[in-house]
Amino acid sequence: MSLQNLWLNDQNGGGLSGTIDVVTTMDSINVLWLHGNQFTGTIPVSIGNLTVLQDLNLNGNQLVGFVPDSLVEMPLEHLDLNNNQLMGPIPNFKATEVSYAPNAFCQSTPGVPCSPEVMALLEFPGSLNYPSRLVSS
Repeated sequence: MSLQNLWLNDQNGGGLSGTIDVVTTMDSINVLWLHGNQFTGTIPVSIGNLTVLQDLNLNGNQLVGFVPDSLVEMPLEHLDLNNNQLMGPIPNFKATEVSYAPNAFCQSTPGVPCSPEVMALLEFPGSLNYPSRLVSS
């Protein structure tokens, strides 16, 4: 038997914390809801290895950085990235239904690139592993 659905939502106010890297090893997961917690760090590139994933909800955490291309390319039915601290341009997601506001994206239209100057500024916190003080400013 393998885990297909995992809901870890609104864990009694305090929520779960840490990174979400461990979920990328759950290769049979179909539905993954982690909203309303205190997960931190970036969305791991290896999330794209979850080939049967159809529904991903990361709403209401403290995730930072750019949305990895591996997630952008996933043909999900539902993707919720609302209420995090994601940055960079808004990608053209392959997911059927996507929500991503509010975050710290540099443009309001998917697929429109940030200016080179803005990208240089956004990449700087990444070189420091996205310290929360810089990201939340």
